[in-house]
Order: sequence, then structure tokens, then C-alpha cells
Amino acid sequence: MSPRRAHLGLVLLGLCLVLPSLRAGFFADDYLQIAQLEGWSANPVGPLDLYSFVPRDRTRLAALLDRGAPYFAAPNLELRFLRPLSSALMALDHALFGRRPVPYHVHTLLWYAALLALVGALYRRAAPRSLWLLAFLIFCLDDGHGLSVTFIAARNAVVSCVLVWLGLGAHLRWRIHGWRPGAVLAPLLGALGLAAGEMGLAALAYVVAWEICERRPGWRRALAPTALLVAVYLFIYRLLGAGAHGSGAYLDPFGDPLGYLAELPARLPLLFSNLILRTPVDFAFSDQHLRAALVVVGVVAAVVVALWLPRALRRLPPDEAARVRWMGLGAAGALVVASPGLIGDRLLFAAGLGGAVVVACLLRDAWQLFRARRGRLLAGLALLSLGLPNLVVAAVALPAKTIFLAKMFDGYRHLAREAEIAAPVPARVVLVALDDLFALQLLPARAFEQGRTPDELRPIARGEGGALGGPDRLGELGGGILSMAATPHRLRRTGPDTLELSTPEGSLLDGAWASIFRSPSLPLPRGSVVRTSYMTVTVLDDRAGRPTRASFQFTRPLDDPSLIFLVFRDGGLRRLTMPALGAVVELPQLKPFEAAMR
Repeated sequence: MSPRRAHLGLVLLGLCLVLPSLRAGFFADDYLQIAQLEGWSANPVGPLDLYSFVPRDRTRLAALLDRGAPYFAAPNLELRFLRPLSSALMALDHALFGRRPVPYHVHTLLWYAALLALVGALYRRAAPRSLWLLAFLIFCLDDGHGLSVTFIAARNAVVSCVLVWLGLGAHLRWRIHGWRPGAVLAPLLGALGLAAGEMGLAALAYVVAWEICERRPGWRRALAPTALLVAVYLFIYRLLGAGAHGSGAYLDPFGDPLGYLAELPARLPLLFSNLILRTPVDFAFSDQHLRAALVVVGVVAAVVVALWLPRALRRLPPDEAARVRWMGLGAAGALVVASPGLIGDRLLFAAGLGGAVVVACLLRDAWQLFRARRGRLLAGLALLSLGLPNLVVAAVALPAKTIFLAKMFDGYRHLAREAEIAAPVPARVVLVALDDLFALQLLPARAFEQGRTPDELRPIARGEGGALGGPDRLGELGGGILSMAATPHRLRRTGPDTLELSTPEGSLLDGAWASIFRSPSLPLPRGSVVRTSYMTVTVLDDRAGRPTRASFQFTRPLDDPSLIFLVFRDGGLRRLTMPALGAVVELPQLKPFEAAMR
């Protein structure tokens, strides 16, 4: 088969594996962004700032707390990502397609097709000739692409890598063949990639890696535009208050460098193990025991690769070894640059370009050693360790993950649609304990499922309860969440308008989802008081600064029809009837995504 046909065949294979994403519909941040575009969001922003979830404005944060953001959010919390191009693409989709999700997904797949075609072209031009096809196959099978292709709001990684790597191709053409327009196109495309998302910064690592490894005449001068671009980008990023601050899940390398450096020794092995062995790093986000095990796996994998790769390179022709080196260095740089993000395999989107080349190099070396009967047992183990996850399991995992996500998204829509929300008057919906970020997207998702129009929803966003008329089946006064902790809870009524929530086996800040909103370095000790428009929270007990028991005093009696308390029970969000004074209700730890998959 000719290289051109092989290239096209793998692009088509990669697209076929993610076609189930067309059935995924909207999910999570998609609702929030469309609400912003339609003017009924609690966090109104412009069409180029749709990834501003918690802005720097403290008045805006107070408004978000009143509409359902968790009361335990850090007082300095900021979650704002500078992605004007990706925001504009979402605005374009909404202008063209409204609330019909399928065309949004088709748009995402077009970007993904462009990415696969571009990566194949880069491999044919810049990867070792004996490895490009295997490396491209590994890249096409990478199940870490699943979320970025299926979740519309997460496609920014695809867009940013397409644009930056187009610039990489122009840079290589300039430096290798003397094509002077590449000197201008590369930084321009890099700037567009950075405007699409932070993953563009990781993708730029390959430009730096190539120049460092090649060291052609004038290499420092050739890197100057990229260095200037990154410096200007970071300056604007900080100037506009973009990034994550006060969060425990998103790290802040500039605002909290010590916290970032303290977390890095665990994060890098976690990500490296996924890059090389496809370990389930997504589950490590919410399972501390699995996280510890995968850190060990990552350290072992890093040691093995560090010892093996130099020997494998010596067995390659010098020109091919040089190509593996620069792509491997680019992957390492991309991995480090992406590490501050919310932990998961999508952080490795850019690192996968060079990671696939390194894995292909090691697989080829192991196969040659196996055939030559040199250390055949070790070579066989290496073939299984690398080939099984990257070629065999991956071929099933990527479509399976895409199907899983599409089904999960549909399950969450069902949970929102069937939640027991009904009141004779405008009501506030309070989730008692929900170990899931879905708590913050329940009401927007329910508004979609009920077919509520923007004209109906805008008065509600302005706090005009009763705007819909008749019984409230939406939660017109907003939402609320008492705990997102990954632990069992105990609820006790202590007064007509007061209840206590405690965690016998942990704290109210345990778990990955709660850590998004408050860094572990920011205590919430006994005696802390947080006030919102509808309740006052007082921490009654803590363990090492983390609350284990808190009192929630509402501005109206707990039995008032304008208060709806929900718990996750029997596979859905069920109405909780408040117990008698002094009575206790035990709430076991349950995960809504498990019900969403049924």
C-alpha cells in the first residue's frame, strides 16, 4: 500500500472510531455556554469569553453563590480560561444551529478529521521513515481523544493543536527547505492556536524541541518568534485574570508555584503512565488508592523508558534516531506544560504526537530483539506491555469510551428531566449531598429538557421568581448544594429552619469534585461562617481545618414549599421530606454517573 493510501486509510479509521460522538448531545459546560449566549446565565459574559466560569469579579462570585455555586468555594477562586477562538466557534454553532446538538458534533468531527490528516502529514515528513505508519496508528487509536471529540465544550484541545501544528509544519518547511513564508505563518498560526486554548502552549513544545535537537545555524534566532509569542500570551493571560486560582484540582504555577511544584512529582508519573501504557488516569482523579498505584506504575515506566530508549536509539539509523529524540523531547515538554490542568487523559492530547513515536520506536526495537532471540523473555514482556494497551486494547477502548460518554451524557439528561422538582410557588432546589459536578448543571440541563425558551429564562436569571407562571417545575429561585464530598453523610434537623450535615468517615471537602472549588491549602475550620442570600453556613467541627460537621440555617422554614431538598436515591434525584426535630437521616455515598449508565 502506498504511503498516501495508508495515510488516508488511518484518517478514516480514526474518524470511524469516534462516530458514536454524534449521538452524545449536550453535556455540562455546553449548557452553561449556551445559557451565556442566550442571555439567561447567572454568569453573563461576552461571546468570546464563554470559558469564564468563575471570574475575578467578587460581586459576580457572590451572585454565583446565590444561584447555586458551592458555598465552600475559595474566596479567591477564579476559573477563567482564555479561549476566544473556541468561544467564537461555539457562538457560531449556536447562531447557525440553535439547540440542535448534532451539527455541533459534526463541526467537532471536521476539526478532528483535519487533526488526523495533519498529524499523518507531520509523521510522513518528520518522523522516522520506518516508524511513521505505526506511530500514526497508535495516535489514531488513542482513547484519550474520546472526551475532546465527544464533549463539545472540550473540543478546544483539537482546535488549538490543529492550528499550532499547522504552524509547526510551516516552521519545518522554512527551516529545512528554506520556504520563507513559513517564518511568518508559524507564529501567526501559533497565536491562533493559543487563542483556541491552553493546549496550544503544549503543542508549541515541538517547535522548541526541534530547534534544540537540530541546532541548525541561527536556531536561537529562529526560536525568537515563538519565545516572544509565548511571553506575550502569558502576559495577556495574567493581565486579564485568566487561569485557575484557589482550586485544588486546577493548579496555578504562577500564583502558587510552591503548591504546583509540590503536586508535580505525583502528576508527572500519572500522566506518563497513561502516555506510554494507557493506564486509566481519569479514574485516578476520583480514586486516591488507584492514584497512588498509578504513580508507582508511572515511576517504574519512566525508569524503564529512560534505560531502554537510549539503547533502542543506538540500534536505529542516526537520522531516524534524531527524529525520535526531538519528538520525544516535544512530548515531554507538552506533558509538563499541560500538567496544571484538571487531571485526566485529555491533558495528553498534545503530548500524544511525540508519545506515539516513542512507543512505536520501543515496540519496533522489542520486536527486532524478539526475532533475533536476544533477551527474548524481556522483549516478549515489552511487546505485551506496550502492544497490548496501545494497539489491541486501544482499538476497542476508543470507540467504547465514545459510546460510554454518549450514553452517560444521555443518562445525565434523564436525571435532570426526571428529578422530583415541583412546587406550588417559585422554589429553590437544594441538593443535600451529591458527589458529582452535575449538581451545578442540573437546572440548566432541566431547562433544556423542558424546552424553556430564552425569553422565559431571562427573567428567572434576573431573580424574577414566578416568571413562568403556575407551579414551579424548574427551580426558579436557583439551586444550591450542601456537600459534594465523596463520603457518606448524616443529616439531622436541629430547628425549624436549620439542619446539620456531618461526615462520620471523612470531611465535607473530601473528593475530587469538591477540590475544584477549594484548594486543600485553604482551610475552612470550626467557627467559619459563610452567608448567601438564602442560607448561613457555620462550621461546627473540623479535622485539620477541613469541616466534618456544619450547620445550615435557611432564611425560611425547611418545610416551606419554596424549598425543595433533593438526594440521590433509587437511581434518581428524589425529594427529601425533612425529618422531625432531632431526627437523623443517613445518606450513603452514591455516584450519579452510575445511574446515568443504566
